[in-house]
Amino acid sequence: ELKSEQLAFTPIHGNHSGTNIGQILIENIDKYGIRTKLRWFTADNATNNYTAIETVVDSIDPSGEKWNPIKHRVRYI
Repeated sequence: ELKSEQLAFTPIHGNHSGTNIGQILIENIDKYGIRTKLRWFTADNATNNYTAIETVVDSIDPSGEKWNPIKHRVRYI
């Protein structure tokens, strides 16, 4: 059964860069132990969202064999 839950609403102190957002995502992914359960990212078209996804992907799949930040992103408007 698929489920969708909001796990965190973490304030970003300082720059809202993709790298900073990605680091916060990684911290929460690790906090909840869900690295192996991730499948897709949903984000709007802001450039910093793409960078955030790249940051997470580089952390969970450094070789790039299983994760592709373009293919594993669902965009919305």
